[in-house]
Order: sequence, then C-alpha cells, then structure tokens
Amino acid sequence: MFHSSHPLTRRRLVAAASIAVIAAPMPARARSRQSPADAFAPLLAGVYRGQVDPALCLVSEKYDGVRALWDGRVLRHRSGRAVAAPASFLAALPAEALDGELWLGRRRFDELSAIVRRAEPRAGEWAQVRYMVFEMPGATGDFAERIDRLGALLRQVGADRVELAPQRRLGDGAELTRALNDVVGAGGEGLMLHLASAPYQTGRSDALLS
Repeated sequence: MFHSSHPLTRRRLVAAASIAVIAAPMPARARSRQSPADAFAPLLAGVYRGQVDPALCLVSEKYDGVRALWDGRVLRHRSGRAVAAPASFLAALPAEALDGELWLGRRRFDELSAIVRRAEPRAGEWAQVRYMVFEMPGATGDFAERIDRLGALLRQVGADRVELAPQRRLGDGAELTRALNDVVGAGGEGLMLHLASAPYQTGRSDALLS
C-alpha cells in the first residue's frame, strides 16, 4: 500500500522505471522483531524507486486523510494524542487493534482536518467520516494474511463507517503506471505498495512504499 507523506506520483514512477526491479526477500532490518513498547507505533512508508517488483505487493490508494491508530480502547493520532471522536463513532470499532486513515473523500483533506481536530467533536460532522483501515497492529502472519483476517473481522462487526482499504494485485510496472494514472486522474493522491509477505513491523520500512 502507499501511505506516507511521500506519495507515489506519476513523476516518481516514471523515474523509477529506469531502475532495476528487485524480486528479493525483504531486507533483514525489515524482518527484525519489534519491542512490546513499539506494538502500536505506525509503519511508515519508504519512497518507491522501483526497488520492489509490484507483483510481490498488495496495492491500494493513498488516502488524503488523517492517520489514526485504534488500540481497542483509544483512537490516536500518529503522534499518540487521542482523537476527539464522538462516543458513537468509537463504539462501532471492534476490540482488535486497527491502523488506517480517517477520510472524507478525495480533495477534502482540509474539511476532514477541521472535523477531526476539534477539541469538542460534532457528531453530525463525524457522520461523514470513514475509517479506512489497512493494518492490524501486532498481528501475526504476513500482510496478505492479515488483510484477509481484517476483512473477515470487519464483515463480522458490520461497522458501516469502518471500511477495509481495497487491496489489489498488479502484474508489473506497466500495470502499476496505469493504476496510478487512473487514481491521480480521478483526484486521488497516489498509491501505496505493501509487500504481501511482510510480517507486521513499525517504523520506516521498504516493506511499505509510496
């Protein structure tokens, strides 16, 4: 998936086409175990420069939203500060940990930011907000397996404002370029590539690229 402050853009993708694609295992540093203290720290994306074969990844849209981590009890910004969300929104979240983006839709970041950063949340405004989730912090298995479990969990709880960020497989760089053009042309910010075989990890990693 592509979720970072450096989205995969058309210019960056074209530049990456001249770089050899590597279909190799994840670097040792990306496989390292995380300490319990890091269990709910977010995974941060590296910059895509063609270093990973897109066919080895699950690809999703990069949402122009606000990153939010749910630990089963508290919804937090990436900084660790609690999100002032209405009780009705929080009550719909499952007991399991989630990572994702609070999102209103394409080209609506400023509106969303004003909503989620209010000290006193307004339930009417939050009724528009969707929580697009793409990870289960601390979960076992590779990313593809975690996405399958996450989808099953969300179907089970049936929360209408919590959605699994759509993930798809792409065959090669040409298909990735077409997908990027489609998203950008429709007003989206970019794409995210997440290595399907990656275990859960935190911090900056090339297992996640944008």
